[in-house]
Amino acid sequence: MLGDESIPTNTLASRLRRLEDAGILRREKYLDHPERFAYELTSKGSALVPVLEALSEWGVVYLPDTRGLMPSQKPSEAGKAPDTNVAH
Repeated sequence: MLGDESIPTNTLASRLRRLEDAGILRREKYLDHPERFAYELTSKGSALVPVLEALSEWGVVYLPDTRGLMPSQKPSEAGKAPDTNVAH
């Protein structure tokens, strides 16, 4: 099953868990049934934002058919990681 992110939900959940375990994201439950979580960058995750934005910009310049982040996708502008609505 694919979510709004066009990635299988089990893959997305696994990746989010790894980022949480690494201290890059923190999750907060916002719905009990079914369980739903919102994810937010930690200070450790926020420190990665300039690096990820630079990689995105590099890809646009040097890799054909690469699209950069839209302003609404840039965590530095939004302040939060996107809600993923993944049940755990």
